[in-house]
Amino acid sequence: MSYTKVEICNLALRRIGSSAIIQALTESSQEAYNCNAFYENALLSALESYPWDFAREVVELTALADTLQDDDEYEYVYQIPSGCVRALYILPKQNPAIDFARRKTKLYANVEDAVLAYTDFVDVPAYYPHNFVRALSYAIAVDICLPLTSDAALQQRMVSLFQGALPEAKTVDGKQGKKTIPNYSDIVEARA
Repeated sequence: MSYTKVEICNLALRRIGSSAIIQALTESSQEAYNCNAFYENALLSALESYPWDFAREVVELTALADTLQDDDEYEYVYQIPSGCVRALYILPKQNPAIDFARRKTKLYANVEDAVLAYTDFVDVPAYYPHNFVRALSYAIAVDICLPLTSDAALQQRMVSLFQGALPEAKTVDGKQGKKTIPNYSDIVEARA
């Protein structure tokens, strides 16, 4: 199932017990105003919290001709991609990881022709996995709860539910594309 921003916000409204249903984030209601005010911040926080597979991009970075400081520990400066929410690692992924620093819109590294894996700002809810939508709707519920209900206890409950939903979404995402090996006992049982 794919979602829209409005559907995700309506889930958040339901979570705080609101009977209002919004049709657009720009309509003139307190529910729409607050959802619109908090949606992007909640999305950015959720995207930044984990290296989500659905939001991962890999790109060869554009080198900049910036002059490095004499005391700088890095040799190369690159332009950060415009949608980069979280820089993850420079390829090839290795142990120990290739060291880099992100400063404003630049990435500093000691690697020539750097290729960066990063979490992209994905603002298309149709791409979001169900468990991410669930966690995001709780994150929005946390933010809209006080302005709409003035109920601090309900907001704390939303925080707890969000803190339960986010690890579940991360676990499901972490298993995407991973081959599972059946236990020996499962193989023996299947033969019986």
